[in-house]
Amino acid sequence: MGDREGAKFHLNQALVILLFSLLGMIPLVGWIWSIFIFICWLIGLIAAIQDVEKPVPLLGRIHLLH
Repeated sequence: MGDREGAKFHLNQALVILLFSLLGMIPLVGWIWSIFIFICWLIGLIAAIQDVEKPVPLLGRIHLLH
C-alpha cells in the first residue's frame, strides 16, 4: 500500500510549487522567481526519490492538503 502520509506530504509540496510557479509570468521579477521555483522543484524531486520529508525552502511551510 505504501506510505500515505509521505505521499501526501510530497503531493502537497508539488501543488504549492505548481501554484507559486504561476508568479513566473510577471515580467522581469518572474524570471528570477522561475529560477527559484525550478530549484525548489529539484529539491522536492530529490527528496521524493530518496523518500525523505524535507520541505522546500520558503514554500515548504504552506499546507494545502490536511
